[in-house]
Amino acid sequence: MGLAGVPRLPGALIDRARLEAVLEEDYGLGVLCAPAGMGKTVAMAQWAARTPRRGLWLRVTDGGGSPTVFAGHLALALHDYGLLDSGNPLAAGPAAFQFVAEPWDTLRRGLARLGELALAIDESEYLEPDTVSGVIRLLNDLPSLSVRTTTRVANGFVEPALTIALDVVVLRDDELALTRGETAALLHADEDTPIVSDVLDHGGAPGLARLLTFDESATGGRGGDRTLREIDSSRVSEIVDSFLRIRRPSWDSRFIDFLEAICLADAVDIELAVRLTGEADAAALLDRAEREGLGQWRGHGSHGLRREAAALFEPSPFAQRALSASARRNMQAERLRELELSIARWESEHGRPFEALRRATTQRDWPFVTDIVRRSSSELLPYGGQISQLFRDVPLTTLGRLPLVTTLLALIANARPDHRLRALEYFLLAAYGSRQRSATRDPADRVLLGTLESVAQRVSGRDGGKAARKAFDTIEALSPSDRSRLGRNEPSVWNQIGTSLLYSGDVPRAIASFRQAIAASDAGGYRAGLQGLALLAGTHALNGEMTQARAVADRAESREWPDRWKTGYPGSFLQLAHALIALESGDAATAQAHLHTLDEHRETIEHWAPLLHVDVLIELRLHRADTARERIRSIASAQRARRAVSHFTGDRLRHTSALAALAAGDLSGAERILGRAGDPRTAVSRARIALTGDDPERALRLLTAAPGEAMSARTRAEHLALTAAAVAVLGQDDAHARAANQRADAALAENAQMLALALVPDAALEKLATSAHRLAQRAFARRVERARGWGMIPSPGVAPRLTSRELAVASELGRHEGVSQIAAALNVSPNTVKSQLRALYRKLGVNTRTDALRVLAAWGLVRPGVDTGFDDLDARGPQEG
Repeated sequence: MGLAGVPRLPGALIDRARLEAVLEEDYGLGVLCAPAGMGKTVAMAQWAARTPRRGLWLRVTDGGGSPTVFAGHLALALHDYGLLDSGNPLAAGPAAFQFVAEPWDTLRRGLARLGELALAIDESEYLEPDTVSGVIRLLNDLPSLSVRTTTRVANGFVEPALTIALDVVVLRDDELALTRGETAALLHADEDTPIVSDVLDHGGAPGLARLLTFDESATGGRGGDRTLREIDSSRVSEIVDSFLRIRRPSWDSRFIDFLEAICLADAVDIELAVRLTGEADAAALLDRAEREGLGQWRGHGSHGLRREAAALFEPSPFAQRALSASARRNMQAERLRELELSIARWESEHGRPFEALRRATTQRDWPFVTDIVRRSSSELLPYGGQISQLFRDVPLTTLGRLPLVTTLLALIANARPDHRLRALEYFLLAAYGSRQRSATRDPADRVLLGTLESVAQRVSGRDGGKAARKAFDTIEALSPSDRSRLGRNEPSVWNQIGTSLLYSGDVPRAIASFRQAIAASDAGGYRAGLQGLALLAGTHALNGEMTQARAVADRAESREWPDRWKTGYPGSFLQLAHALIALESGDAATAQAHLHTLDEHRETIEHWAPLLHVDVLIELRLHRADTARERIRSIASAQRARRAVSHFTGDRLRHTSALAALAAGDLSGAERILGRAGDPRTAVSRARIALTGDDPERALRLLTAAPGEAMSARTRAEHLALTAAAVAVLGQDDAHARAANQRADAALAENAQMLALALVPDAALEKLATSAHRLAQRAFARRVERARGWGMIPSPGVAPRLTSRELAVASELGRHEGVSQIAAALNVSPNTVKSQLRALYRKLGVNTRTDALRVLAAWGLVRPGVDTGFDDLDARGPQEG
């Protein structure tokens, strides 16, 4: 088994089954692309020696990479290993290509006769670009051919566009580096041995591990020398340095200085290399470093393209650690700081904000740290754990002067359920720092500081509206040059301002902010506009503007989202919008499915309250009012413990909780939950309760007194639907009924709403259907009939007439479960209680104690036993402390 011509491997190797498995997969092309010392050839040879495929190993040598020479060597090797029949055009070896302009047609015909064939091409960095292109054409033309190749240089085999035509797998440094288990096995050491960590810290290069193994075997590992288990980090550095010392005699001091400077960076382009070293011919020196095996070019192309601005030179982990350590030992501190900050500025400008932040923080350049966060905080959030570690030892007194940084740390901590208290500390510290510094900052910083203060207040359960409105006015007045200083953060700033405005009740300006976020993102090509689209769609949906919500949601879905954005914080309002859109058509299952995509993040997403409101609507659509009430109680309790219930959130959730109580038949409980508030939305909620309790006169009085101009589209639609229903129940004259029905129908149609009608109590909805049919308002009648099928607010009917003894039994029924306990409380016999209970159940039209209590609670005859979780929120909202 195995390919022909595979080189003999040394005995002291370990099996790397994970790499063999990848190379064995059914890819047309597999490329191992990494600097010297990363074990490319060994990994491919181990696979080639064991694969069941039929094929050939071919090593390219310097000078052997032209199309004709490569084709001749391939034909000769196929012949020498007996893989060709006498009629194959390749049987003549190199002579077959002697008189042809190019070899590919002959190669194609010859290889096609061989059937399934695998080629392992070692050191393909020596292939000329035309040769690489020719091999790729062969792979396209011959499905029976597969190629595995190694290269130290990024050539045409790793061109990203190649994946359009071929199935390609590329293994780079990270995949080729030793794992902890592989390192331990190669060194014959335990995984927790320090030497194993040292090898991994030096890039996990197999070459380094083999040097260590050789070092021990040369000394016998005994006597006066330490074993591998005892070798410490200094020994690893010595061996790495020895690897470089072997080469130093051929390196002049200029080249060494150049290498030490560029190896302080993880990657350099030509411009940065010139800036760091002052060497005008930096490109040539980088080419030399690649030839020495000290790194490789990466970019959009291969040979001939490395001079492009996009091309980057990446030092090998092996060389970088040794040379950068040498630089830190030998350079003066000021010179080293200058280079580190130059690299950090380049990283910040080239889409590597975390690397820049790490370097600037190490150098304690706090203005630069703040600038990085100002421009790139949204891109830094995925590095949360690492950033927390980065600032772990920075004193709070310093962080208090860096509110942008402190808010970033707060957002990172807030994303973890177990770090909530730490997040609150950071938010409060950021708010304090923002207030202390706002008067001395320029306009761009005043926007950021105001935004961050609003975020800190919002997430810590307080009203961030005042700070958000100030930030909104400031950013709108910024000059283009000042606004440009916000960098990639501008869309995120608009999103955060808008969210704070939304949670303070300023919906119009919240919508304006989200639109600005989308516009700024589209103009700059940033991804934060996706979150702006989500927030805008969800806000329209919550507001009842379903036509607009659907249009924005469709626009959001047409964009390409990063993985998991849609099902996390950035996309949470998009899922909410989809859920409400589905509910408006009566599809509870689809609505539930959209919310379930957020399950992993529901505990920490700050939008828990509107999501809970939609949860409750879904449960009511499924006729599970008691489940809805329990869900409210559970989530409200958890969020109070997290101190995440602001006054605005608590006020909005009163309506959610009252709605669930009403649907459960607890009319008096719903009234009690709403409290004494006098806003239009509360008036609408009270009118719904009155209509459920068969009091249309009170319902109409409440609705008439509510100022319509202060209502959202959703509240307005509910107001008009309840008004039409109350008029229908009262049996007012046809002119009044027709006008009320027309207004309700127009509002529902304009905003594509059905929930407003479905939340009219059942009995009133039946009278409204009769009215619409009688008045020949056919479209409205169809709409009402459809809503009747949803049955979200059942009506308890007319209050029953109970005798004094039945009232006494009913009162005790809410306190005691057993007949004997009720009898003892009333000083009567159990048989008397049984008789009175039968009469009571018959009048209530129920068969069980639970149903009896529900109906009794609906008429205020007993206190309900279900805690909504919001009964204890007074008009001031939750207090701090």
